Amino acid sequence: MSHFTVLVLGDNPEEQLAPYCEQDEKYMSFVDKTKELEKEYNTKKTSEFYCSSSCSWGMEISEDFYKKLSRKKVGENLEQVIEKKPGLFYYEKGKYYKGYYAIPSGKRMKSFRWFKVISVLETTHPDKNICFEGKICVQRVARPKKIPMSQKYKTVEDFAKDYCGYQEKNGKYGYMSNENSKWDWYELGGRWTGFFKLKSGAKGKNGKPGLMTSPAKLGTTDQAFKKDIDFDAMYAEKLEDAIKTYEAFEKLYKENPQEALDKAYLDFGVENTSGNRDNFIPETRERYLSKRASISTFAVVKNGKWYEKGEMGWWACVSNEKDQKGWNQEFKKLLDEIPEDTMLSLYDCHI
Repeated sequence: MSHFTVLVLGDNPEEQLAPYCEQDEKYMSFVDKTKELEKEYNTKKTSEFYCSSSCSWGMEISEDFYKKLSRKKVGENLEQVIEKKPGLFYYEKGKYYKGYYAIPSGKRMKSFRWFKVISVLETTHPDKNICFEGKICVQRVARPKKIPMSQKYKTVEDFAKDYCGYQEKNGKYGYMSNENSKWDWYELGGRWTGFFKLKSGAKGKNGKPGLMTSPAKLGTTDQAFKKDIDFDAMYAEKLEDAIKTYEAFEKLYKENPQEALDKAYLDFGVENTSGNRDNFIPETRERYLSKRASISTFAVVKNGKWYEKGEMGWWACVSNEKDQKGWNQEFKKLLDEIPEDTMLSLYDCHI
């Protein structure tokens, strides 16, 4: 769920990227989780059953349905007409649901009535076990208890496959994984199409722009030889833009500190350095320019080896992150070491 820039140095860039694919079985190995699995199976507890509604609150039901359930004892059945609602709200035979109804204020009831769908009596759905609208027979049930894993799953194999989603290999349970995975898909250019600024008269190759991204501007490219890329112009352009942006933040900060702090990150990219969201201390001009004026990418692949500023996770969360100044120096060293006729390719990678 994160996009980040990767610079590949040298020929056959996609072959260099290949070993870091999350899904290619060629680079996967079996991760044995048997010991952990057996310990959890023998010591942990789980819910007797779960609500099958797609909503985390439970299944919203009508006040009439709720009151009928309330009058029933656990184990008693009742029939209920179901009216179609917007969205994917449906009932399925054999499934359990945690029913609530919304009071006029729009809030949900604090109490719930658990029930199981015994049968679908009438339905407009092709699958006669599913009901979006029609009529169902349900049984009121007690809320689920916590029970041992070994009670819910009769064997370790059932637990491994049905609960954990593991596979069996040579009598062991686990999953296939590439321990070096960095991406699940990529695009040449993508959200950063036109990343490189070309020297006058030079040519390059452009990939595809990302969603909601404009095509590369004239004089820019996604892939070119090192000798054809104007790094000085790229840096000067980024520095000028970063200075203007930070000065705009400083101006607003002097005029309206609270508004500036509210807009700091989303509008200006200025981070909070206090480590406390309730005490916003904006980063210094020096730190901001080091970060925003940098032409370094998040990661570099050189001779098939992966170098990175940090470990990219979902929602752009980075762990073990290097400071920007140190990463800028490492990035520059990697570039300085390669010949002028080396191909450079900028990829938009996703994880």
